[in-house]
Amino acid sequence: LDLPVDRHRRALAQHPEFAGLVAKYTIPHYRAGYRMVIIPLTRPLSAGDLRLIADAGETFGHGTIRLTADVSIRLPNVPEALLRPLFAALTRGGLYDAVPQKMAA
Repeated sequence: LDLPVDRHRRALAQHPEFAGLVAKYTIPHYRAGYRMVIIPLTRPLSAGDLRLIADAGETFGHGTIRLTADVSIRLPNVPEALLRPLFAALTRGGLYDAVPQKMAA
């Protein structure tokens, strides 16, 4: 069987950049197979950025986002199998840089 968890583990092993994003920008969920994704705020967000984040929450999570006091937005309840397409979408939208920047204050 080629289960989603197996594909996720292969992607981590085969793509170091993806593995780095998962290590730096996700938090384990209490439920196995899920992560909370951290979107760092390294610059002011545009309306388009906010739409992208909202769409990502609906497409890859359970339709919710969390705003935090530590200068980040969090997408809870993201299945590990969807992390790679989620990071690809957010990276295309400019929300993750190749070289992480300092958080905006």
